[in-house]
Amino acid sequence: MGGENVPGGVKILLMGVLVAMLAYIFFPLIAMFGYNWFVWLLIIGIILLLYRLFSEDKTILKSDKNE
Repeated sequence: MGGENVPGGVKILLMGVLVAMLAYIFFPLIAMFGYNWFVWLLIIGIILLLYRLFSEDKTILKSDKNE
C-alpha cells in the first residue's frame, strides 16, 4: 500500500472507515433497487478506486505515464 510514512494499522483503520462510509451512502440504493447490474458496477468501481488509492506506485492523480 502507498503512504510509506503511515503505519499499516492506520491504513487498515482508514480503509475500514472509508468502506463503512461508502456502504452507508450506497445502502439506500441497494435497498431500493436490489443487487442489479448498476449496483454491481458501483461496487466494482469502488473496489478499483480503493485499489488505486492504496497502491504504492500510483495515486489517483498520477498515472503510469511520465509526462
